[in-house]
Amino acid sequence: MLPSGPILILLCLQHAAAYAFAGPSPCVRFGARLEQRVNALPAVGDMRRGFIAYKGLVDTIIRGFKGGDLIRELHERSAFEAEAERWVQRAYTLLPGEDVVLTSVNSSSSSSNSSSDAAWPAVSREGAWSCLSRLYHAIMDKFDARPPSFIAAPRADVDVSNGLVLLSGGDRNAALAERVIANHAAFAARHGYTYWWHRGSMVAQRSWLPYWHKIAHLRAAMLRFPEASGYAWVDDDVVLTNHVGEDMIARALRDHNTSVMVTRDPAARATGIALNTGIMILRNDADARAILEEMWRRASAEREDGVSLARDSQSVCLHEQQALQEMVEGSSYWRTRVGLLEQRSSSDGPKRHVALPYDAHPSPAAASEASNGADFNLNTFLRWSHFHAERKEDMRFELDAAGSGWQMHDFAGHCSGLSPVRRALCVAVLLRATVK
Repeated sequence: MLPSGPILILLCLQHAAAYAFAGPSPCVRFGARLEQRVNALPAVGDMRRGFIAYKGLVDTIIRGFKGGDLIRELHERSAFEAEAERWVQRAYTLLPGEDVVLTSVNSSSSSSNSSSDAAWPAVSREGAWSCLSRLYHAIMDKFDARPPSFIAAPRADVDVSNGLVLLSGGDRNAALAERVIANHAAFAARHGYTYWWHRGSMVAQRSWLPYWHKIAHLRAAMLRFPEASGYAWVDDDVVLTNHVGEDMIARALRDHNTSVMVTRDPAARATGIALNTGIMILRNDADARAILEEMWRRASAEREDGVSLARDSQSVCLHEQQALQEMVEGSSYWRTRVGLLEQRSSSDGPKRHVALPYDAHPSPAAASEASNGADFNLNTFLRWSHFHAERKEDMRFELDAAGSGWQMHDFAGHCSGLSPVRRALCVAVLLRATVK
């Protein structure tokens, strides 16, 4: 569902203004050839040519990034982050006064690309775009990678149905979206989930921001699948990276007795929001329904601070996360029904209590436990500090909580907080690392 009338026109104008490129292109070699093909595409139509350009971006440039080996195989997080930034800024990009193009450190032997050990500059704060950033936005403006909405039930000939419904969706067109959805569907089929992908926002007609789609989707799932034993939401930038290990969603439902479960937010120290709703796990019970309904009410409720959780920007509030946080902070009734899980914790038997504090500062003991090879993990993040050119904002993640970073063999990797092109690199790395 899309907004209509003046709202749609305003959004289109804002989108066009955000990614209008001025000045000569920095793209060379394959990047220059791809940019020429993209510029020749009509704004709407000719999906075949758009798909060819999209495949060029994804298969040659985004999946051509080899720096993921640094974290997947060598566990060198800082080296991976540096190489990711180098790739975003320099791949197929010619900077003023240069006559060489840097490529990945692992592809220096390629005959089609030259490389250099010269130091590379930081991205311009005045709005200069690298070739990869220009290509990304130009192509994604003309080709939508998302498949139509669908529901996939467990196979009738395989007795693995677990009675759970896995949900994802949103209105964001992003590179590799189709492969993230396939990743979710493959996991669901293996573990017996019904999988419901919804393309678009279920709250657009209300003029609510798309963060609230997940709550609308969960409410809809409870009506559509009233006999399900539970529901799990995963954001569209979450890759389920371990299909053969233990299903951590099922484990959370088994080990905790709360009706709704979320994890801590890795940036709690910086934002003050202790929880993250990138993955939400719900039982099919009256308490879970009541929690969703109270969150839904708070979206549009009048507040003393004048904030609209449904419509105000992320610089003002954190939408559904803030609604849930304020519920558990303000009432013991909600606090005893919402479980806040550590993103990484060691096994100490079933937890038949609700006992994690809803503050933004995990205890030293919890932080130590999180960093010492735990066997439970959920909603861990792969992200790094950078300048977000679209927001014109420095994104800093040095204070992310111990144990919150994605590691090889983790259950799920989350690419939240990254610029669009960096999110695509993150997703590509996680898809290649998925254990099937």
